[in-house]
Amino acid sequence: MPHVADKKVTVADFDHEYVANASRYAQCEERIREFFPLCEFDGPKRVLDIGAGAGWLGRHLADQGHDVTLVDLSPEAVKIARRVAPECEVVCADMLDFLRGNEERFDVVVLTDVVEEIYQDQLDPLLEMTKGAEVLILSTSTH
Repeated sequence: MPHVADKKVTVADFDHEYVANASRYAQCEERIREFFPLCEFDGPKRVLDIGAGAGWLGRHLADQGHDVTLVDLSPEAVKIARRVAPECEVVCADMLDFLRGNEERFDVVVLTDVVEEIYQDQLDPLLEMTKGAEVLILSTSTH
C-alpha cells in the first residue's frame, strides 16, 4: 500500500489498492463490527471511522443509533460508501488533513487497516487530534 506522505503516490494508487483488496477490508470491518458491542456506551455516540472503505461498518453503527462520519482517501471507496451508508457523513480526504480541518470532537474513533500506513511523524498529531475520544479502536491485518 502506498504511503500518503510519499509525494510520488497518487490517489489512483489508493483506488487500485482498495479495489484489489476489498475482501481484506471487509474482514477488518467485520472484526470491528463484532468488537463494537463489547464497548458499553450510555447512548448514541459521535463516531469517526478513518479508512472507512465501503462504509459497511459505518452503516452498521448508524443503524445502532450512532452519528457516524466516514473518512477515506480513495474516491472509489467513498463513492461506494455514499451508496452503502447514506445516513453517514462521508468525506474523501487524507486523515490528518481531515482532523486538522475539523473542530468537532468524536466520542469514538475507529482506524481500520490504516495504522500500518502511518509514518512515525504522523502518529503524534493523530493522537493529539483524537485525544478527546472516549474510545480509540485500531484494527489491522497482516499483509
